[in-house]
Amino acid sequence: MKKINSIFSLIFICSFVFSQSTRSPMDRKKERVRDYLFSNYIIADLKSDSIRVLSYLSIPNHSLQFLKKNNEFSADYEATITLKNDNGELVGRKNWSNKIKTNTYLESVSRNISTLHFFEFKILPGNYKISSELLDRDSNDSEIKLKEIEVKEKSKLKLFSLFLIDDLEGFWGLEPNEIPLFNNTFPEKSNNVTLFLSGNVLPGKFNVDIAITTPSRDKIWEESLSLSSDNNSFFQKVVIPKDIAFKGLRKMITVSVTQGKEKNKKSIIFASKRAGISNSIGSMDQAIASMRYILQDKEWKTFKKASKEERELIFLDYWSEKDPTPKTKENELQNEYFKRVEFANSNFKGYKEGWDSQMGMIYILFGRPDDVEEYNDPIGRYYQQRWHYYKVNKYFDFVDENGFGQYKLTTPFFHGQVW
Repeated sequence: MKKINSIFSLIFICSFVFSQSTRSPMDRKKERVRDYLFSNYIIADLKSDSIRVLSYLSIPNHSLQFLKKNNEFSADYEATITLKNDNGELVGRKNWSNKIKTNTYLESVSRNISTLHFFEFKILPGNYKISSELLDRDSNDSEIKLKEIEVKEKSKLKLFSLFLIDDLEGFWGLEPNEIPLFNNTFPEKSNNVTLFLSGNVLPGKFNVDIAITTPSRDKIWEESLSLSSDNNSFFQKVVIPKDIAFKGLRKMITVSVTQGKEKNKKSIIFASKRAGISNSIGSMDQAIASMRYILQDKEWKTFKKASKEERELIFLDYWSEKDPTPKTKENELQNEYFKRVEFANSNFKGYKEGWDSQMGMIYILFGRPDDVEEYNDPIGRYYQQRWHYYKVNKYFDFVDENGFGQYKLTTPFFHGQVW
């Protein structure tokens, strides 16, 4: 068993390197340009009948094509945000042209160094479409992202965007040095976790109820506020206790606003980042369960016998020993593994979680296939896929005999103990 699991660990490490290097230059260009963030938040405007739309573009260096000239690297891009109403008529547009220069290659491919653009639109109630476009002038690649916005009449009780507040020097549409936390993940060293909420109400008294629950829906904190408004809008900041905000990895915040017989509810997911734990991990229990493809029997039994607190320490020790770059903050191998788990959960889910499916198992161990052959017979309700991995000279056949998306692996493959 130890030998088999060691082989799987080796296969995974090889496939990690392999999956990063086998994509075609065209694929890499498209993925780079797509890798920018477009975020929009709707908040109330207490000074007018308008609604404020705060729009942000975060463009990491990694998403651009840098060219080397003399001793520096430079990238040239154009970014645009466009807002149209439901009839396709232009409501507003903002354009930026920018050139970035760096002194090192590592900075030019960094995912952690980003250029941030902000613009605010003011709109009346109605339906809108807001889009962003990023054009890389050096590679001539572009990517458009489109989102819809629906704003109710001010006479309707309505919660707008819920978001957590981050600190960043400058003015970003909120109070000075405040900005929405785009990925809803707070670093472990954060001092305060503040929730921002706003919406439509009728003048007078109303109630706001806030509940924080674990992924298993266990309630760990709640707060009730009795508020009053002199007009049709409100906004409120709520500080979440630090011991609650950083309890566990991933939590749900549910906010309900009640006025008379009317009620409106909205939820967001947020996480707390821990050193040594991938951002892709939302539940330590699921993370450990999904490691069954690479754990040896002895390692699995150690996890099973450990208390909840001990499990996290064992998890950190396990991945620390396998960190390919121990002198850096990131554990690339752990990040890659749990990104694959996350992808499997999103794409192969059926009667079981995606990571627990046979397609999920192969994807987690070998990564993205180099080629996929498909045979579909809707009349006979027979569907087949063959995944090719050329560098390791393997292919895997999956068959769905019922047409319900439940693919079974038909290629002989021994993956060790299934716990």
